[in-house]
Amino acid sequence: LIDDIFDEGYTMQALISYCKKKGANKVLSAVLLKKVLAEKYLDIEPNFVGLSITDRYIFGWGMDYKGYWRNLANVYAVDKN
Repeated sequence: LIDDIFDEGYTMQALISYCKKKGANKVLSAVLLKKVLAEKYLDIEPNFVGLSITDRYIFGWGMDYKGYWRNLANVYAVDKN
């Protein structure tokens, strides 16, 4: 499985479960960005991570911010202020 960003892990967990129900013996996952969160929600981690990032809203390069800026050539973070 390949995903753009790993936050709490709910999407990845659901996809891995779906693949295993369909007969997969093993499921590997890769993400471009993995947020480092203060609290861990699920006992799941991607197998391959491009970059670990702080817990901020990320947009650009396929990820949008309120429906905008999806096609930016770089990845940006919304200021926490």
